[in-house]
Amino acid sequence: LNQALDVIEEGGFMILDSIATLAIYNDERTLKKFVKTVVEKCYSRKVKGIFVCNNSKSMKELIEDIGPFFEQTIDSEKL
Repeated sequence: LNQALDVIEEGGFMILDSIATLAIYNDERTLKKFVKTVVEKCYSRKVKGIFVCNNSKSMKELIEDIGPFFEQTIDSEKL
């Protein structure tokens, strides 16, 4: 991850797709910590991040928990 962010220039962006897929293979606590770490690394490197997650019922609690890590969240169902 550090190597990937190192090649992105300041003001660039990265896309993490999909948080829901990561949730299949990782427990919720680990996933929250990972997402928070990635967000912090993006901020420190002045890289914009787009994090994609489906809006299923099973992901609702996770989305509510990680939402505060982000400057903005967009619910595609409300567009």
